Amino acid sequence: MSRSGYYWYVRYLYLFSFLFILSIQPYAQDKSENEIYSVAIKESLKNRKATLKRFRRILIHDSTVSPRSDAILFDFFESLLFSNQVGQDNENDVKLLLDKVRADSSQIKLGVKRFKIGFRNMLIKHSELQRIFDISARDGWREFYMKYPSSLGFISVSKIIKYKNFAAVYVDYHYGSLGASGDLYILIFDHNGWRLYTSLNIYVS
Repeated sequence: MSRSGYYWYVRYLYLFSFLFILSIQPYAQDKSENEIYSVAIKESLKNRKATLKRFRRILIHDSTVSPRSDAILFDFFESLLFSNQVGQDNENDVKLLLDKVRADSSQIKLGVKRFKIGFRNMLIKHSELQRIFDISARDGWREFYMKYPSSLGFISVSKIIKYKNFAAVYVDYHYGSLGASGDLYILIFDHNGWRLYTSLNIYVS
């Protein structure tokens, strides 16, 4: 191989390696997000397992939402300390995590298509939900269940916020005009992966 040929061979090899690294980065990010979302969603549905087995499917809103009340989040940290749900070693990290949650209200499209929650699930577009519930909640739910008869409502999640080995995600669960709940989940990462650290119910209707 000539010197110029070797030069171009090395350049193409570096380019291929760079593109390969770029191609696997989103997958690694999606895998981590899938695990975090799956833990939080499973936790929000744990009291409805029997009903879900009968209805067989849950829909996931394809766009993220923000937690309902900054005021409640502001009091969340104090309530965790009061109930001893945060150890002294993690106190500062959890406080900084919640500060980041309050500061970031941005919304994104979910990069994950399916979640490992033990039940069938699929994404539903934001535009589709807007169209269904455009007139009224009561008529909207009637149309929703006509179109998705095997579904037990839909779930909206927030953008995942991370700090060190902690992550926070908000989960909104809707299943009727007077049926909804919102919870904030804090997860911790250890040698077993992501697991629930603590949670707070924001509202129930």
